[in-house]
Amino acid sequence: MGQIERLIETHKGQVGYSCENKRNKYAEEIDAHMDDWEWYNTRKNGGDWCTIYFDWCFIKTFGVEKARKMLNRPKHSCGAGVSYSRNYLKSIGRVGSIPKVGCAVYFGQLPLPRHIGFVYKVTEKMIYTYEGNCTVGKGLTGVKAGQYSRSNSDILDYGYPVYDEVEPDPTELDGYKVNNTYEVVCTDLLNIRSGAGSSFAKIAELTKGEKIVCIGLHADSEGNTWVQHDRGWSCGDYKGERYIDEPKYFGWIKKDGKWYFYDDSGKMTTNHWEMYKGDYYYMGPDGVMCTEWTQIGPDQYYFYPDGHMARGEWIDGLYLDMDGVQRYGNRGEWHSNSKGSWFEDASGYYPRDREVRIDMADYYFNKKGYLVD
Repeated sequence: MGQIERLIETHKGQVGYSCENKRNKYAEEIDAHMDDWEWYNTRKNGGDWCTIYFDWCFIKTFGVEKARKMLNRPKHSCGAGVSYSRNYLKSIGRVGSIPKVGCAVYFGQLPLPRHIGFVYKVTEKMIYTYEGNCTVGKGLTGVKAGQYSRSNSDILDYGYPVYDEVEPDPTELDGYKVNNTYEVVCTDLLNIRSGAGSSFAKIAELTKGEKIVCIGLHADSEGNTWVQHDRGWSCGDYKGERYIDEPKYFGWIKKDGKWYFYDDSGKMTTNHWEMYKGDYYYMGPDGVMCTEWTQIGPDQYYFYPDGHMARGEWIDGLYLDMDGVQRYGNRGEWHSNSKGSWFEDASGYYPRDREVRIDMADYYFNKKGYLVD
């Protein structure tokens, strides 16, 4: 089991603990070892204890000296305060805007963030936490699990303890995905560096509009996202400003097996007719090219599997006129007798001496209306 997994297990074992008047077992143990652990500058029991709980979990999981290095704490520190705890990590460049499993999350505003939690799970839209000093009843505070939207305005930022293990490179980060194609969108030249960070040597430049394929991702200590491509590393997202983004397309584009159409400005069209090589196609409200039966306004249309509109033909027994609209209500079907087969609708009409398209196939009927093989 890795370091973060061990720490998560420690937190799990504390969920449900509660105390009265903020006099808690975590501060009590740290206070009892004030002389040999030398963790805080004064005794702490009886005050707010979210950071005390956070620290205690590191101490119990890794021991005092290891925990001190992971959290960058000096002896007799002021780290029971959230702002001090955050500043110890910030002083070594380990505070940023991207949540990671095993990191601290700080709530509130500068200069005095008011609360800290431990992040044990991260999804595209949510973070999941363990937190101490939470109100759990009248006059009671305790340890509980929490969950928050990553866009929650009360989240200040995140702190990254110094674990021994090398974190695996992510395949998805801040909206970027490995193997996807992206486009340079910044107005100025974009530097290519030898590594993921502004401290690495500049080796070349990218210009606006250039396309790159992402082969690696990295978040630096300030929360900026770096994108690796075949020529090096470039900053994709700097303090929320996108330098590399989804490319602008034009014309027909196939994504995940579905077809879309982009206009001259690179905007995906929706609820839009498009003519291509003499046939009509329709892009639905989600931009996806329509197939099969589709309601557009008051009318029904049928679109082939390749997307082109059916017209002047029968589909599923219903006739579509030359505008592609299904206006004719008499359903047609196949009949046969000893003389042969014919196609007839409910009004008694059947095609004679002509070719007719029925269910995507062409059939010819003789002067008496029988199918010619």
